[in-house]
Amino acid sequence: RKVWTGNKVVPKAPSSAKNRVQIITVEEGGAARILASAKKHGTTLTGVIYILAVNVVAQLSSEQPSKKKYKRVNGVIAASFQRLAKYSPDIVADAVSVYTSFDKLDPNFSWEKAASFSSKLHKEIPRLREIIGCLKFLKGGLFELYFTGKFGTKREAGILISNLGAIRVKQDE
Repeated sequence: RKVWTGNKVVPKAPSSAKNRVQIITVEEGGAARILASAKKHGTTLTGVIYILAVNVVAQLSSEQPSKKKYKRVNGVIAASFQRLAKYSPDIVADAVSVYTSFDKLDPNFSWEKAASFSSKLHKEIPRLREIIGCLKFLKGGLFELYFTGKFGTKREAGILISNLGAIRVKQDE
């Protein structure tokens, strides 16, 4: 299928936890401009970030001298059930599932792709509760085995997007 998923999962649990994280800071007022542009084009910040990530993977994979040319990437995106579970938007709740998307590698951003992705994601949210609900069947040590059994195997996704929910910015007066 030639789906890019990144490097394999490490072969064993690391003895010390080292995170490779890059934090991107948006200048003051930048978040409001990005959100306004996303809204104007019928998408969300998640849609914009996901499509930009697909664009970056497409660009990077095209620069690799690999014999195996990737055609698609799959992404896993956290989906909040906070609204469906009727939790207050002011709390962080354990009410999430995941949406999986397979997308053609394309280095060119388009608002239409971001809007289409956001639309698909929002339509699927009610159905996603069944996916996370399946974890309850992993009892008797199977829950841990499910995750530790992934060591040394191909990753399930090349892109992972997680967030704490809606971003609200103060509007200039």
